[in-house]
Amino acid sequence: MAPTDPPPFSAAALATRLPEFLTPPSLLTERLQIARQVADQSSRKDKVVAAIVVGSTAFERCSATADLDLILITPSSNHSTSFETQIVSNVRVDVERITSAEAFAKTGSDGWIWELREAARIGCGVPVYDPTGFATQLSRRALALRPRPAEVEATLRDVYSVLARIGAERNDLSWCEDALRGCLDNLSMLALLAQPRRYQKAKWVLADLLHAGQERLVDAMISAYRIESDAEASARAATAAVRTLVETVHQECGFPSHEALLRMGYAPAFAEASYVSRTLADAEDLVLVGRNTEAQYVAKFAARLAIGQLNSPTLPGATMSRFRTQGHPIQSHYRAIFRSGAEADFERILPIVLQESEERGRSIGVP
Repeated sequence: MAPTDPPPFSAAALATRLPEFLTPPSLLTERLQIARQVADQSSRKDKVVAAIVVGSTAFERCSATADLDLILITPSSNHSTSFETQIVSNVRVDVERITSAEAFAKTGSDGWIWELREAARIGCGVPVYDPTGFATQLSRRALALRPRPAEVEATLRDVYSVLARIGAERNDLSWCEDALRGCLDNLSMLALLAQPRRYQKAKWVLADLLHAGQERLVDAMISAYRIESDAEASARAATAAVRTLVETVHQECGFPSHEALLRMGYAPAFAEASYVSRTLADAEDLVLVGRNTEAQYVAKFAARLAIGQLNSPTLPGATMSRFRTQGHPIQSHYRAIFRSGAEADFERILPIVLQESEERGRSIGVP
């Protein structure tokens, strides 16, 4: 390694940098004050049970230009709209109204990714108006939820099945590395579902894992995703390469372009492609704020999502077979994205995968 090269990056190194990216206290105070102002004005016009700041502000991850998300909980649904946007002190405030019954339901039963994420959105929020303690009650309910044992067990069985295939196909290093990344992604999701913040989206996975004390898992992911430095050049190269792949896959599959999907916002007709594009956009945003390690992980995660679309049941069988052909330009480009950096250290990563799998199994009483 040349003296000018950045050193190999690790979970410990990433953890030391995360405090740099927290919302400055003055900005957080200002935003919470704006939320209180909106909540107070709303309570004068309508009955409000509680008001909770959610999203990036609640997790102290917002920038000065980020939207401010506020949930107003009301006794009934006698309001004209469930969503509205206000501009207060040059901050866009997105106000969502839900009833107390809806809030109770969202935080009331064990579930899977979507249900737990929705519960965590409320449970990890910051109350700015809570005269009866209802928001505090919701938080306790949300924190007590657990992922469905049957879903955890099914995910773990998939992980062990893939590990068995890795053992049988060690001659195909590229496939084995990609399969290992899939195992780690599943284990990361399970680890985060068991934590109060739950699994939100790829953009926050590494930070949330570190917040949950999962440094060992983060180290394995950094290695498996071949992230060797926190250099901006590495992050920009990764996001550029993945953007080319995503745009090509969208075109080949007959989806709207990457930029068109981003303009659509929520596009239910192209849900998977839309999620891929939004994940890539998150990676590009992370580069802009200097979170280069996380940007590389998120971009490469988007690449894995994009290539997975080639298995879509909506594509003709002949088209799917052509895409999967060894040496096809899309497959070659995909593999090139993961070719930079040192090969994944199987001997170090596999024991971590097995230990994490065993821990998740013990958490639901299934060895």
